[in-house]
Amino acid sequence: VYATHFSNQPGSLESSPGIFTTTANQYNGEHGESLRVNGLEKGINNNVYDRAVVIHPASYVTPSFIKQNGYAGRSWGCFAVNPAHADKFISAVKGGSVLFAYATPEKYDPRVDHRLSSKGEKLYREIMHENSSWFA
Repeated sequence: VYATHFSNQPGSLESSPGIFTTTANQYNGEHGESLRVNGLEKGINNNVYDRAVVIHPASYVTPSFIKQNGYAGRSWGCFAVNPAHADKFISAVKGGSVLFAYATPEKYDPRVDHRLSSKGEKLYREIMHENSSWFA
């Protein structure tokens, strides 16, 4: 099951699509070790820091939860990570990594350009190759 509604509005409890950067602002929150993010696209996700959209561990995105329930739980807009990998993931991405959250509505949004330059495409391939063990 995928999200079908997206928002940049405070109080919406919905995800924002687009390009984000991670901050160095790591803290122990309601769900455990969490990391703040910044949205880089005005009108699409630039309110996420003020909305407290973060990366955090969540039991409702584990393979066992998904297998038992047939879906991943709702994060109210946050980037939820399997708790078994959350500390390692947060340590790897904190302090300026780029995150991209794709959503179908972006495909038709004239404000969003998904074309990568050849340099960007090369960087993407290198990142995916270097981190292939994360996705195994």
